[in-house]
Amino acid sequence: MEQTFFSHSFSPVAFYFFDTPILWYWLNYLIGYVLVLYGGIWFIGKNDNYFNKTQNGELTTLEFNNFLIFAWLGLFFGARLIYVVFYNFDFYKSHLIEIPQFWKGGMSFHGAILGIFITGQILLGKNYFKKYAFLDVISIFAPLGLMFGRIGNFINGELIGRPAQLPWSVIFPKNDLIPRHPSQLYEAFGEGLFLFFILFYIARKSLNNHSDNRPGIISAYFLIFYGFIRFLIEFFREPDPQIGYFFSIFTLGQIFCLAMILLGGILLKLRSIRIDLSQD
Repeated sequence: MEQTFFSHSFSPVAFYFFDTPILWYWLNYLIGYVLVLYGGIWFIGKNDNYFNKTQNGELTTLEFNNFLIFAWLGLFFGARLIYVVFYNFDFYKSHLIEIPQFWKGGMSFHGAILGIFITGQILLGKNYFKKYAFLDVISIFAPLGLMFGRIGNFINGELIGRPAQLPWSVIFPKNDLIPRHPSQLYEAFGEGLFLFFILFYIARKSLNNHSDNRPGIISAYFLIFYGFIRFLIEFFREPDPQIGYFFSIFTLGQIFCLAMILLGGILLKLRSIRIDLSQD
């Protein structure tokens, strides 16, 4: 008996606001922002004894809200920049006018991380505690935003998986008629829900252990675990056709993931050094 597979037929449009289509992809970005914002506000409120340790003043939820707005702008800038430079430079060097048109697609999550980090350096570069504490809070809840972003990728039928003959394989007709891994959903679970529970557990354990509650610890674990999980899932994801494989096996995303793991390890080592927060 011939095996049948699920055929992707989702519309990228969630609904229409008057005559304007509201896309699932951007709606999911908004949901992700709200989850990070209110998750962060809740977490800061639940651990106010820790977040009030700096002599520079209380790390308030209002400050977090203001910082997150700029961090989100840094996310878009970094995500677009890295995609243009590393993923599709040959195209954009001949189509410069399309570089700022990020709504057409073409974003790199590794670039998004870089954009958020640079934003923190610019806004809070001289305030060690606030800079890394904010990044830690974002790191805890960012996986929830990632989960919805990957679901948006699946609904759009983009970032498809590699061919597979499995009961849960999916055919993406706008690409071809080959059954493929639903790698977007693998990522939604692995980089999203699973990573969130890991980081939330580590954060709670770290804050309860006063000898290991230094800012930057959670950010370091985020880089390490995200890099490791994404590296593995990339083996089920089709590489960008304009790039292909490195050494006939690794994708560009995996190369970036190895860099993330290395940087996370360095940051974790640096944060293991005892620091007197009263000197911030």
